[in-house]
Amino acid sequence: MLDTLVFALDGFEIPKNAILDARHSTCGCDRFKMPTGQSDGSYLPRVVFLRYPVRLTRKLKIELRVEFSVPKLLYGDSINEFVDTDFARLCDKLIDVLSSNFGLCVSSDQLANARLVRLDFCKNFLLPVTADLFFSHAKVFVFKTRCHNRDYKYAGNGSQLIWETKKTTLTLYDKSEEVRAQDDPEAMISLGRVMKDGSCAGLVRLEARFNGVKIKEILRHYGISEPITLKSVCNQDLARAILTDQLLEVVGMKSLSSVPALFVAQGGIKRRDAFTINGIFALARDFGMDQALSLHKQATSPNTHRRIVGLIKNAGPPQGGDLWGIIKSQLEKFEPIIKKSKKTICQKSIDL
Repeated sequence: MLDTLVFALDGFEIPKNAILDARHSTCGCDRFKMPTGQSDGSYLPRVVFLRYPVRLTRKLKIELRVEFSVPKLLYGDSINEFVDTDFARLCDKLIDVLSSNFGLCVSSDQLANARLVRLDFCKNFLLPVTADLFFSHAKVFVFKTRCHNRDYKYAGNGSQLIWETKKTTLTLYDKSEEVRAQDDPEAMISLGRVMKDGSCAGLVRLEARFNGVKIKEILRHYGISEPITLKSVCNQDLARAILTDQLLEVVGMKSLSSVPALFVAQGGIKRRDAFTINGIFALARDFGMDQALSLHKQATSPNTHRRIVGLIKNAGPPQGGDLWGIIKSQLEKFEPIIKKSKKTICQKSIDL
């Protein structure tokens, strides 16, 4: 689903009430913030004007940029998820907000063809276990790339997993704890609505953020050529493909056994190897699997290390259910959590 985006429009003059933002203005580029008008406290986008010289002609260009969270603007919170059929409604909301709060007049055609500067995708997942339990299991997963585990200081010590490169940031975090910490009544109502089914105990959120160059590369891969417009990216199939591919790059979508003692009962595995694997899993729960395998590699021969890693990667799903399998299943279905919907997408409760 669409999350945060920034679009740009040309053909505007800088209003007289715009305020020069000297702190964020750079050499050759002036940034002007637009003050908001009367507001009832609801969510509003961030509106700025940029004034900069064009490279070849050096003629000054003025560009309007609008940054906002699509679900927050449209539904009042980020629990609910944007669907393609709400595109016209999104344009109407933007037209109303920009006019009434900022004094800016835009049309539906301008918005549909607005140039995208930044684009983030997201998906919420309802789990049959608490998010804390999910992240405690995640620490013993083997990832394809380096994974950084970091605890945020939420009210309930919510957790997140972050995969970072220079161009991409992929984050999986405890959404339910974030909502509780923000104390947002609207979001709390939505959270209670989607989790009222007893089979849903946790809500985690996957967010993919890209810089301008990377998103152009990715969209080109999926057949969307420049110019990249707001209308061209409002596509749930596109969001599903990008989020799935990004997650598959770091997670093989195959969970490991949460009880490695089961290795003893599996044919062809020596007890000595089973005890070694148990030790690796014990370390992984505290330090993460990457660090645990690194310590094992330093303490044994290359052949032994390769054999143990092979056994771990070929492990079956954990007792009580495959949590990554649930994530994968909901990614494949890609059913949105819609405001005022009585239907939830959580699978049945699984005893862990």
